[in-house]
This record gives sequence, structure tokens and C-alpha cells, in this order.
Amino acid sequence: MATERIKSVGSGKDYATPALWFAGEVADLVTLDEVRIAELYESFLSVATIAVSNSWVTDQTRYFELRAHASKKHNGVKGAGIVIKATTANNSFLSDSNAAGKSFNIKDLEFDTTRIFYANLGGSFYNNVERVIAYGLTNANRYLHSYSRYGFALNCLFLDNAGAAYLDYATNFKFVNCTFYNCNSGSLSAGGLEFGNYQRTRVKNCAVMGCAVKDISHHTRTQPGTYPKNNCSSDDSVEYHSNSKINKTASNQFKNIAGNDFDVKVGSDLINAGIGSGSDAEVPLTDIAGRTRSTTTPTIGAFEYLPSGDLAAILRGVGRGIMRGGR
Repeated sequence: MATERIKSVGSGKDYATPALWFAGEVADLVTLDEVRIAELYESFLSVATIAVSNSWVTDQTRYFELRAHASKKHNGVKGAGIVIKATTANNSFLSDSNAAGKSFNIKDLEFDTTRIFYANLGGSFYNNVERVIAYGLTNANRYLHSYSRYGFALNCLFLDNAGAAYLDYATNFKFVNCTFYNCNSGSLSAGGLEFGNYQRTRVKNCAVMGCAVKDISHHTRTQPGTYPKNNCSSDDSVEYHSNSKINKTASNQFKNIAGNDFDVKVGSDLINAGIGSGSDAEVPLTDIAGRTRSTTTPTIGAFEYLPSGDLAAILRGVGRGIMRGGR
């Protein structure tokens, strides 16, 4: 197992900013047999796009990772954690600049008006995005925009205005237990997800809701309908929404949309409707807030439903009050 090299990022820490950490940690991680991790202790303005270095040498087990420190996690509450905010409208936080085969993970962070990453044709990223909250993009932008990439988005919450993802060309990407709400823009005037050409993409246990135009859109080579999709070979097929809820009335699903509480409310048809980890190893064992999921009938979306009398639910409610009151 690769050795973890963890550095702190923030005022008075090992590195002052994420950009300095990226610049200072460039290395051949395969030869070193390392995983290099940045733990963020404070929020940052993203002044300019960080270009992923061609000098990185990584693979799927030896990679770079950005995450919030354990004491700074958002626990599923928008605005309560470490926030990466763009200073230039809709700029990307990371860009691959055609640096093929690079691997990095992003966990437990929030992105405000900031595209998480942009990969050019031929970039071939291997990226995992876990427990991320992204919101506030405008115009024809998406939080994840990539060509020729692999990885997954797990327990993520994508909100407001822009399309959540645009994936194109030979993509092997998976969205599992994510919630998409009010995502109304994008190059295809689409909503939560846009798929391009020659896809091998899965959308599993996801809630895609409140999108005014379309919830999922696709180019000509990935038309909806049969599986495999029209004009695709069996290797180029897309499973758009296995055990997902598409275009349901959002007010019937979430506790308090106006208050940015996308936890699942009593009576939601997201409850107990998902594929469980007992039969599908891709399904996460916990939710965006770290609560244990059912292994047989988990809740669809980023949040696992817990009855109001459940101690974990009560404690999480107390946590919301503490975090919001302290900001």
C-alpha cells in the first residue's frame, strides 16, 4: 500500500494555498510509491486556474488528493465547510492542459461559482470526487467538464444554474448517490448531466430534480432509448439512470430547499429506493454527512434518510445549528 504524505494548507501551515501545495509537491509518485494529500484548514479564493503539471507521474493507487481537514468538513450543509470560491466568474479550479493520465481526488470541499475541473480532449484524467458540494455557476458552464476521463462522483450535491457535468469521448465515469438540483444551463440548454460522444457512463442511485429544461441530455451518439444506446457499440453504451429518480417534484423530496437543507424528508420516494452495497460494491457505505447507509435499500441521492427519532439524525441536527450559528 502506498505511503501517505499529508501536508496542511492554510495560514501558518505547511503551505499557504492549494496552488503552492500543487507546485511544491510535483513528483513521480509511482516510483516513490506515495499518495500526496493536502488537508485544507480554511477557505480560499481561486484567483487563477491551477494547471495540472505534466511532471506529475501518478496512477490509480498513487495520486494527489485535496480534502478538508476532519475538523472542517461541511457534513452536507452548504456554506458550512471549506469553500473554494472563484474571483473570476466561472473559472476552473483545476485544468489538465492536455496532461494525460493524471490522477487526483477531491473530498469534502465546497465550490462556489467555480468549475471543479476542466480537461481538454486527450486529458485522460483518473479522478474521484467525493462528498463535494458545488453551486453558483452561471452561463454555459459545468462543475465537471472533461474529455476521456475515468473515475466517479460519490455522495455529491450539485446545485444552482449551470449544468452539473459535461462528459465527452470515451468516458468511464460513474455518478453514484449524487443529488442534482436546479441545474438549468449548459451547452445543450440542459440540466443536471450532459453526455457527449461514445460514452461508458453510469448514473446510479442519483436524484436529478428541479431542472427547468432537461434533467439529462445527450448528443446524437448517445440518444436515450435502448441499451446499448443508439449508434453506439456495446462498449460505448450509457446506463443513464439505474435506480435513480429523475424529474420528481423537488419540494416533495427535500426537507428545506430555501434553507439549503437537501436532507430527505418524511414520505419522499427516494427513501429505501436505491441499490445497496450488499449487491453492488460501487454504492458507498456512508452518505455525504458520514451517516451509515443501508446495505440493502439505501436512500437515493447524497443523503441517507434517518427517522426523526434516530440518535444520529438528532445529533446531525444539532451539528447544523452549531455550524450555521458559528459562521
